[in-house]
Amino acid sequence: MQAGVVSGASISLEEKREAVAHVLRSRALQRAPKLREFLRLICERALSDGDAEPLREQEIGTLVYQRSAGYNPSEDNIVRVEARNLRKKLADFFADEGKELPLVITIPRGGYVPLFEYRVELEPDLEPAAPAVELEPVPVARPRFRFATPTVIALLTLLCLWLWWQNSRLRAGTPSVASAPAIWSALFDEHHNTYLVLADSGFVVAQDVLQKRFTLDNYLKRNHGAIFQATDPANERERAAEIVGLPQFTSVTGARFAGNIFALPGVPKSRLSIRYAREIEPRDLKSNHVILLGNARSNPWVELFFQKLNFRHEFDFKESRARIRNQSPLPGESAVYLAGAPGDDSNDLYSTIAFLPNLDGTGNVLIVSGTGSVGTEAAGDLLFNPNLASQMVRQLHLQKDGHLRYFEVLVRSSRLGSTSQGLQVVAHRMIGE
Repeated sequence: MQAGVVSGASISLEEKREAVAHVLRSRALQRAPKLREFLRLICERALSDGDAEPLREQEIGTLVYQRSAGYNPSEDNIVRVEARNLRKKLADFFADEGKELPLVITIPRGGYVPLFEYRVELEPDLEPAAPAVELEPVPVARPRFRFATPTVIALLTLLCLWLWWQNSRLRAGTPSVASAPAIWSALFDEHHNTYLVLADSGFVVAQDVLQKRFTLDNYLKRNHGAIFQATDPANERERAAEIVGLPQFTSVTGARFAGNIFALPGVPKSRLSIRYAREIEPRDLKSNHVILLGNARSNPWVELFFQKLNFRHEFDFKESRARIRNQSPLPGESAVYLAGAPGDDSNDLYSTIAFLPNLDGTGNVLIVSGTGSVGTEAAGDLLFNPNLASQMVRQLHLQKDGHLRYFEVLVRSSRLGSTSQGLQVVAHRMIGE
């Protein structure tokens, strides 16, 4: 069985204190007295009566590591280093010595507030996915980018041919009458067309080159397919962004997602169409069922649903770090969930799955997003595993009176090379209720 956690449920103070006591008595922390004191201190503050402020880095350095009261944490990072060690100790404890405990304690990055979550069992384990073959665009800020373009276009042409062949097979197929999992049966029927909208990788790279966030408004104003038009032809960065915005290509994650839809049993797919993000118009999101792959950075049509979404994907260009912002945190939830960044010791990935009405309320929309393509693929792993998808629907009460309710789910996993492992439901919301 694969262990996961679900937060947001009501956990008593006694249960939390008991979980803390188990960890403090553990063999690992008995041999690390400073980490033991670190954990005890932040848990006491979190579980104390009243609205006590979380401990700050400087306070922990003074109380646990005997730093002077006025020391500068930016010059002495002892607390951050030890926090990483403590997070690892906690993960090791709950995976081994404390694997039978009902609660799991973590310390989300970005602060020193412990998070208490119920452990659940997800069955069966996800089979490790084959290593992802990521389509890495050649850096475009240098002139040599132009010499790599024919190779990239050749690969993309093969990908498009494969999708066209799969789409032709799909249109020729006969829908099955077998029952389908709830999430998929809500997106396929004989009365709606269903559009699978693939992410625009050129849109992402153009933003990375310019270190600038583009919006749906920018996307709609594109001219002759170019995402960005250089205002200064002599500016190499602007010229590179214009060049990379011309080809229409997506990630291999999208191709795999499409292939998995074709393989779904019991889903009538005769009215499914695979569309590239640049082929979509706003009216397409009104009368059809729609599956949007990627977040607003790679699939700007997601912006049209921002008003109904609590979990927002963001990207920090300076740190090359993706994050999920929790618009309205509930007790026990974090305001921000940080994904691992280059050079960081974190392998955390985050994914969001949102099911909501289309723009005119006559159909349904599924938005599958991740902090990068591997995060999006992790969400697909959950959705295409019938046991895990059905269990998520059941445990989070996403179905009522035989109908799927509108919802958002935030999922955490860990990067393993170019794929992911472990799926934990971190938080969820019901939409429109």
